[in-house]
Amino acid sequence: MCKRNQQTVYGVGRQESARIMCHVDANPEEDLQFRWKFNNSAETLDIPPSNYDEDGTRSTLTYSPIAEHDYGTVLCWASHEATGKQKTPCVYHIIPAGVKNYPGIQRILRILKSKLYIMFQGNRTQ
Repeated sequence: MCKRNQQTVYGVGRQESARIMCHVDANPEEDLQFRWKFNNSAETLDIPPSNYDEDGTRSTLTYSPIAEHDYGTVLCWASHEATGKQKTPCVYHIIPAGVKNYPGIQRILRILKSKLYIMFQGNRTQ
């Protein structure tokens, strides 16, 4: 299962690199293997292990978009020989740096803004 409160949207410029961290809750926590895929509206591709590191319950992908079609979604799964594969992947969106009209980004920003407001209101002294 994916750890909560991870960064899921990465704004990256062309030919820049982003380090995308996939952190999972797993038992056991050792000997995990990770798998990454890239998906856009045209294709789904396996990401070779040479592009990511594994460390316990975390895997870090180094991703560098070169062209417009390199923006999309990356998916991460963990697996363990004894317990099997993670059923639902962790999902991370790669968007061009500075883009404010990415589909869904305004909704994400509204949710974050409302959560911050609720947190502020809940911490007021009365």
